[in-house]
Amino acid sequence: MPRPPGGSPPAHIRRPPPLPRDPGPYILGGALVTVVVLVLVIGLTCLGDGGAETATVAPGIKVRAQRPPPLPPGMVLASEEWLVFQVEEEPQAPVRLGLPLRPDWAGAQPLAFYTYEEGRWRKIGEAVVVTAEDFQRSGCQPGQGSRQGSLLACGEFLPVPANLAVLAGRPPQPLQVAVSIPAGHSLRPEAQELASVVSPRDYRPQDDGGVAGKATPLQLRPGQKLIPTVMGEDAEVLQAILSDPAKRRAHAEALASLVREGGFAGINLEYTAVPSELAVAFQQLVQDLATRLRPLEAELVVTLPAPAPSPSVDWGTIGEVADMVWVLPVLDPLSYRTLMPQALDYATRHVPPGKLSLVVSPFSVRRGRQGVELLGYEQAMALALQVEVSPNGPYRPGDTVQLRAVNLVGRGLAWSDDAAAVTFALGGEGGDIIFVENVFSAGFKLELAVAYGLAGVVVADGSQEADAADIWPAVRDVVEEGAPRLLRPNGGALTPVWQAQAGSLSRQRGASTTWTAPGEGTHQVELIVSDGQARFGRRLVFRVGPPPSPSPTPSPEITPTPTPTMGPTPTPMPSPTPTPSPTPTPKPTPTPSPTPMPLPTPTPTPTPMPSPTPAPTPSPTP
Repeated sequence: MPRPPGGSPPAHIRRPPPLPRDPGPYILGGALVTVVVLVLVIGLTCLGDGGAETATVAPGIKVRAQRPPPLPPGMVLASEEWLVFQVEEEPQAPVRLGLPLRPDWAGAQPLAFYTYEEGRWRKIGEAVVVTAEDFQRSGCQPGQGSRQGSLLACGEFLPVPANLAVLAGRPPQPLQVAVSIPAGHSLRPEAQELASVVSPRDYRPQDDGGVAGKATPLQLRPGQKLIPTVMGEDAEVLQAILSDPAKRRAHAEALASLVREGGFAGINLEYTAVPSELAVAFQQLVQDLATRLRPLEAELVVTLPAPAPSPSVDWGTIGEVADMVWVLPVLDPLSYRTLMPQALDYATRHVPPGKLSLVVSPFSVRRGRQGVELLGYEQAMALALQVEVSPNGPYRPGDTVQLRAVNLVGRGLAWSDDAAAVTFALGGEGGDIIFVENVFSAGFKLELAVAYGLAGVVVADGSQEADAADIWPAVRDVVEEGAPRLLRPNGGALTPVWQAQAGSLSRQRGASTTWTAPGEGTHQVELIVSDGQARFGRRLVFRVGPPPSPSPTPSPEITPTPTPTMGPTPTPMPSPTPTPSPTPTPKPTPTPSPTPMPLPTPTPTPTPMPSPTPAPTPSPTP
């Protein structure tokens, strides 16, 4: 798994050039002296009543104090404030800033300046701790004497950042990434690039203790580990193996032989159907297998259901012998944010966090009276595209047609803070709720892995063939930066949009509209929806027939005296005029078109900060 690079700082860390000595500092709240290099001491004294107002701290530069967004896990605010700058005129020379430190700052941890942008804290430079007296005399050069009086964090910046704080602590470390795929599937390019472990779900235990299945052919890049998964989903098979000591030993030997003969880097046991009364027997199987794998220098991974509300096995015993433990997620989105922190608290108390990875699912969820059901990404968005058309036709020029996105009435597509996901209700309020998994919701799940100090994350399905959300930009963030961006979609991007090639629409945004048919011909009306990451459309086709022929006004005429005839005279029937009927296209397939969406809004949704204990690890099975 990638680790933080050593050596030179990354290119995106801006370091200002060294500054010449100041002839004199500019101190807010004190004497003003003309200077060549702008030097500012920014404290609460310049911000009025707690920073509610903006203060001018230098020509063209204003600042105000605000409550900071959630801090990175493991880090604390060392400066007294998080400062937001308004730069009306960019200075020509670097700006030297002195931010007062909190009185309770102990000085044991290194300090750095951070700015918050696009939902993530970014380090922009080291902070030098000086006294206020040293700052006025020599800038960022600490004096030789003892540190008496108030302390400042000193740094130099050009340009002036949009906001600034001094943080203490060790920044989050990049996470390892593993990926699971169904048997016979291929890897997405992002999984090929970012995952250090690939785990195809190729094998099944047999009731005689053997193992069935065949290896998925994969082209792995150098350094990637192939650790296939054995799926134990049949309770009767596991009962037969675990209840018989001889079969249990035979199964451990069959698994070890599979690793040896296949040349695998290890094996993953995802035995989710272990009967509760056989939990101890399962633990014995894990211990036996670990002993057999050790001479092969192969890794043992055990995937376990989240231990919430209670664990099904002894996590301490498993954690002692397993090399990695992948923690399956709670599937109910409304319970996830309550139960998963509890699960990770438990897991990190019993298993070293460096062995734990959190499984993250790229699938959406339907939650209703019948329970929880996993949905594909396009499958979920297709439900948002269902349209009710009234009347059904035939249509003539000038007719009005009511169009209604039946699953978007009420709140429609909206962000749920409770689930940290985009949601909508089938049939409106009161119906089953669809929770759309995407890059935004995945960011908040990945944040748990960072907050609990886990070793990594497991993407539950990273196959090319899966109808799965593209959560890989969020995964890339935790690999390259050590933390995800906590963003939510722009609210306006979630509003449905109607478009018509011809005719008129009573409204172009919202769950319903009225279309007025134009002249005869075939016309299209399209509904476009978005979850904030991708756009999906449904096209409705209407055939508009000619207007009805006007009925002629009869002219009065003399009625002749009827002449008797031999039989009735047939009355010619009017020829029917073919009337084209409109067809709201049957079941349209949502076609995602990755159109750039409005910039998302940073969402400071707090993440529970764990006690210094480890955190969970994901496992692959939606």
